Amino acid sequence: MSTPTETPPAPEGQQGGGSPPEPAPQPEPPKPGPPPGQTYTQADLDRIVRERLAREQKKASDRYGDYDDLKAKAARLAELEEAQQSEQEKLAKRLEKAEKDRKAAEERIAQMEIEALRSRIAAEKGLTPIQAARLRGTTEEEITADADDLLAAFKPPEPPASAPQGRPLESLSPGSIPAAGDTPTDMNEWMRARSRNG
Repeated sequence: MSTPTETPPAPEGQQGGGSPPEPAPQPEPPKPGPPPGQTYTQADLDRIVRERLAREQKKASDRYGDYDDLKAKAARLAELEEAQQSEQEKLAKRLEKAEKDRKAAEERIAQMEIEALRSRIAAEKGLTPIQAARLRGTTEEEITADADDLLAAFKPPEPPASAPQGRPLESLSPGSIPAAGDTPTDMNEWMRARSRNG
């Protein structure tokens, strides 16, 4: 006869008889360093820190060893770009100035042509220099029309056809001068005569 064996009780939250128990976690591998319970001296710590710094510097130089070369090349590239840009800016300024000078010269030429046209039309129409300076317009037709208007506005009036030419027939004298027979020789006499008359 066989005796029944007892099964160990199931862990909390599990019911018995089902799944096998989970394996226990593996312990982590030991970290490099001193065995437990060992102490380090200051010299040991300094040596460990120096070794670690040397390793990190070697990694950095392997990774960033050409940093200085790249930095120098980037600076040179920036200088070249700046020089090229400043040359382009100089050329753009020269072009802009030349364009302004050209436009100014064209405007001066156009103004001189208009002035020459005004002078020619004024001479043809017989205008005085003051009248010629008042002419307006930019084309020959406009200036000619303005000259004709100016001549019409300042045309001297024609004398009437029925009025006689020459001196008037009456003998007129100014009001403040006495008539020829009334001229006194003495001022006192003239004042007395004047007070008697009135």
